[in-house]
Amino acid sequence: MESHQFLRDEVCRNFLCWALEFSIKVQLFLLWRLRKAFDFIQLSVKSLEFVNSMCGGIISEQCFHHTW
Repeated sequence: MESHQFLRDEVCRNFLCWALEFSIKVQLFLLWRLRKAFDFIQLSVKSLEFVNSMCGGIISEQCFHHTW
């Protein structure tokens, strides 16, 4: 009976280790995706700032000094 208990504990331990490892991998993947999204947003903002500077600041003029 004791060997059955040991086997069950070993299976549970292995499963918990696997679940923890899987959870960490998922979190790292999500962080990587978030970082990629952040990089894309940053690039978009830099591109928009560049276009805005080339157009003489018309975007900020339209967006920030618009009277509703």
